[in-house]
Formats: sequence, C-alpha cells, structure tokens
Amino acid sequence: MKPNNITTGNQEITLEKKELKEMSKIPFLNKLLDRLSAPQNTNVKFEGKYVNIDVNTIALGKLLLSSVYKSELSFCGSGNTSEKTENKIIEINNGIKKWFTQEKSIIPVNIIKREVDLMHTEHKIKTTEKNLDKIIINIEEMYFGSNTLGKDGVNCSTTSVLKLNKYLTDKINGTGIKQELDRDFTKNMPAMTDNLEKELNKYIKGDLSDDQKKELIEKYVKYKKHILENHDNLTTIMTGRIQSDIYYALTENIYNTLLCDKYTETPRDFNAIKKEIREQVILLDIKAKAEEAEKAKKAENAKETEKTEKKEQTPPVVPDNSININDIVYRAFDFKTHVTTSYPEQDITHVMNILKRMS
Repeated sequence: MKPNNITTGNQEITLEKKELKEMSKIPFLNKLLDRLSAPQNTNVKFEGKYVNIDVNTIALGKLLLSSVYKSELSFCGSGNTSEKTENKIIEINNGIKKWFTQEKSIIPVNIIKREVDLMHTEHKIKTTEKNLDKIIINIEEMYFGSNTLGKDGVNCSTTSVLKLNKYLTDKINGTGIKQELDRDFTKNMPAMTDNLEKELNKYIKGDLSDDQKKELIEKYVKYKKHILENHDNLTTIMTGRIQSDIYYALTENIYNTLLCDKYTETPRDFNAIKKEIREQVILLDIKAKAEEAEKAKKAENAKETEKTEKKEQTPPVVPDNSININDIVYRAFDFKTHVTTSYPEQDITHVMNILKRMS
C-alpha cells in the first residue's frame, strides 16, 4: 500500500507508520502484525491471458488490520485519561479477537459455498442446502477440526476490504479485462457458431420429420443471434469471474499468512480443499440421482397399465433447454487464472520452524 503523506510546516508525517505504531499498542493486534513479518506468502502472482500481476499480501494484511482497527476504534468512547485509554485498549483488543475468530471460521465456509456455486455454473450440478451442510461438515472434519467453521452466513470482511482497495481495483481493472474479452469475442465467433451447430446436429437424426429438422435449423439461427446480441452480458460475467478468482485467491493467502499461527498450525492447502469439495458435490449428486431413479422406478411399477408407463417414459423429440449458450461461449475462451506464491518452499520451512520450536 502506498503511504499517504501530509506536510505540517517542514515536517512530513507518514500516516501509515503513525497508524501502525498506534496499532502495535493493542496486544492481539500487535501479535497479528508480527505474523506478517514471516517470509511465507509474501507475494502472490496471478497469470492468465487477461491478467498478469504481482500482489504483496503483507501490505494487504496490514491494510486489512488497519480497517479492523479503525472499525473497532470508532466504537470506543473518547477520553484521554490513563484509565479511559486502558479501557479503550482492552475494548479494541477484545473486538479484534472476536473479529479474528469470526473471520477464521467464515472464510473457509465462503470458499466452500463459492466452489459449490461454480460446480452449478460449470457443470449444472445443483446442491441442496442439506447436502451443502454435509459438505461443510466433511471439509471441517478433514481440514480444520470439529466445531471450527461458522455456518450462520456471516459476511467475510477480508474480501470486502480487498474490493475497496484502490491499488487492487487499478491492477484488476474490469474495463481493461472486458475490452480484451470483447476483442476476443469477435475473433472466436466462428468457433462458437461452429460448436453451436455441432451441438444442434446431435439432435438432427434420420427419424425426424422435415418439419422437426426445420425447427432445429431455426433454433440454430435463433441461438446464433442470441450469442451476438448478448455478448456484452457474457463477457461481463467472465470479467467478474476473473476478478472474483483473484480476490478469493488473495483471501486464501491472507488466511494462511495472517489467521494461521505459523508455530502451531499448518497452512491450509486450499487447492486440495477445493478439489475435495468438487468431488463431494459430484458424489452427492450421483447419490441423489440414484435415489430419484429408485423413486421413479417404484412409481413406474405402481402404474396400472403398460400403455401409461410407456407414454410417461417417452421423452420429447427435441428436449427443452438442451443447449446452454453460455457453455458454448465459455469453451471458446481461456479465462482461467493461474496463482502462484513467491515462496514455494513455505511448507518445508514451516515444518522446520515447528521442529525448532519444539527442540
């Protein structure tokens, strides 16, 4: 974060340093500031076709703590007596501890929910609230320990603070990303329409009548027009996805840098966690479909006549919503972002630090 400076006479005061000095007077806050001095996860690099930046998570960690400190400070009463100052420090200290506990419990839940939403967006797998709770409990037991994750839907302040940071908003300029996507949209239009035609051709079979084939061809024209008319909305969605990927990756990194005790906790492998979430979403979906199939089979067996059963089993010739336009478009773009840290040996160093602590 670039320091904001003001000048009083001939003396220049760096507000950031002054604020950090005040923050260090709060015991628990000073402990968190000390964690930021560790070498782990000092920088995160984002690489992709539409983004290529380095971000210093130590600076962002200080920014986050500054925001929390100011928030707690605003709730404290005024007064300059030593007693009031001491009470203010205690009050702020307790408030930051409460924030810390809440943030540490809700960040993983937000990550779980986002991954579940992405599975719905990317693979059309809908997860029920009941199954979402199961996934949260399973991930909690596997990676965080029992009774550590909050399930009450409290908002995560870390991501919110990051989205308010001008440095990041300048680096992750949505307008610039979208302009690149819009340019590529024109380039990729032939490939998108070709893929669309291939999708429609799956349904054009020899047993269809001329009228049915004509209907499919008309749908092709309609879908192609839809892509052209809605490209702005589609590229806006993709731009938001790129930005969201970056903010969540930074949140994960700050979790390991700031919210984990480097002497007693192992940094969480969020890539492995997200992979496990996706696998559980698929397994629960398979189980749900198997249960639905079993129910359907029982219902089918209960039908009175074979004629009724046959009628209900026969699908429409051309299924509704058989083609997802967004999927056609997304497959023509590579808008994924690769995330790396500047300190890949962090896990080994972390283990060595624990051993030194124990010796």
